[in-house]
Amino acid sequence: MKNTRKKCMVLCLASVLGIGTIGEAYSYFTNVTDPKRNVFSIAEGGTEQTKGEIIEEGWDAIKDSGEVTDLQPGEIITKDPKYKSAANYPTYVYAEVTVPAVKSTAGDTIKIGDETAGPKTPYVTLLGVGDHWTLLGTDDTTTDGAVLYVYGYQEELPALGMTETIFTSFQVADFTEFPAEESAQQIDVTVRTVQAYGQSVPSLDHYKTLFGQNDNLS
Repeated sequence: MKNTRKKCMVLCLASVLGIGTIGEAYSYFTNVTDPKRNVFSIAEGGTEQTKGEIIEEGWDAIKDSGEVTDLQPGEIITKDPKYKSAANYPTYVYAEVTVPAVKSTAGDTIKIGDETAGPKTPYVTLLGVGDHWTLLGTDDTTTDGAVLYVYGYQEELPALGMTETIFTSFQVADFTEFPAEESAQQIDVTVRTVQAYGQSVPSLDHYKTLFGQNDNLS
């Protein structure tokens, strides 16, 4: 059964300002928010920092209610993250969304973190991805019970601007049951931004070059 404990959730956000060069031609600035962590049965959070915030009006309206506990297979829950910039310059925006997943060696066997198991199946499916967001890559190679999706915002975000909602809701996978010890699941949303000057519309190659990670994304 799912953990039914409830805790107050607030925004968990932070940004790091970095300076670097590309081809020694110009410098650029990057920001990154810490994950905004949403636990289905328990909401947790942190403090808001200066380089922007992830806003979830729909989720915030239900996070302390029974709507996010004991979720049933096929159930759809509102979760609507969007990014509000605090930068005084235009940026391009990347969103990293990590969802819980299971590995299965057989149709009736569900395991998390089993390196010998078959392909991962996400616990949830993201619904209503915004028109201006494009899925750049997916990484399901880790063994920590998660799948990473990276989205790029396909237009320049003005100074102090706000993006379109990344996605509007998620749907619980149609499993007959989940392992009881793995009932408290979470979706993490992290936003990374880069100064728009000298950059181009987000792509997977640009993401890897800028942030130097996630080589398994494809």
